[in-house]
Order: sequence, then C-alpha cells, then structure tokens
Amino acid sequence: MTGTAGRGWDGGPAGCGWAALGRGQQRDLQEVAVEVLDVDLARERISVSRKALLEDPLPSFVSRVGEIVSGRVTKLVPFGAFVRVGGEEDGFEGLVHNSELAEGTVESPEDVVTVGDELVVKITEVDRERHRMALSHRQTFGPSACAPEEDR
Repeated sequence: MTGTAGRGWDGGPAGCGWAALGRGQQRDLQEVAVEVLDVDLARERISVSRKALLEDPLPSFVSRVGEIVSGRVTKLVPFGAFVRVGGEEDGFEGLVHNSELAEGTVESPEDVVTVGDELVVKITEVDRERHRMALSHRQTFGPSACAPEEDR
C-alpha cells in the first residue's frame, strides 16, 4: 500500500507516504507529524495530512517578484518546466513557460533543460488566488536583467 495524501502546498516532496511491509522485510522508517483528517472504521482507513501542519510558503514570494534566484528543475511538461525555488521544505514550484526558457522558439523543454538541472530564473508573477508562481529564465540574460523594471 502506498499513499500520497497530504502532499506539500505545491504538490511537492513535503508529502506523507507509507508502504505495507511483508514479513522479513526491514526498512528505514521516518517519523513525521501529521494531522488526522478522517477515520473510516468501516474501511479501516485513516486520512492524514502533513500539509495541514505546514505554513504556506507562497506569500513569502510575493515580495520577491522581480528577484533573480536559483532553483532546481523538478518536472517537464509539454508547455514548460517546473522549477523549485527557495529550498526543499520552505520552497515553492513555479512554471517557466517554453517562451521564457530561452531566446527564440522552444518546441519542447527537453531541448533546453532536464530534470535535476539548476536554473537561474526571475520571479515574474505570484498569483495568490490561483496559488501559482510564474518564472522566467529568458529574462535573466544580459545586463538589463539586473536593472530595475522602470529603468528598462
């Protein structure tokens, strides 16, 4: 049995997972704090959430719009790459759209980056309502990348 309930605020690695162990199997287990959401006695199941105990990291990025930061590519999708900025526990995943990955046309994010790559990005937008962050790698190129927006 494996579960993914209680993932982090952005669906990232803060999730709580478990596995059913057979006889004779020995594994290193880690203790984690969780909030019990529901107990279903009929189905013999307990729903838990680690996310409920974590502070939402997104608001801390609102004041960082325009800032250039480093992050790790976590996932590639047909329209771009997800990059985690700000650390594993207190970070957040944002999207670098294909149009913001490089100068010129990018057909597929695999043409530019791979999962695990470190990528310098600019935080371009934080949408608290939709709980999303937009990032740009393209806007980190050249001397104008460091200039304040009104100077460009």
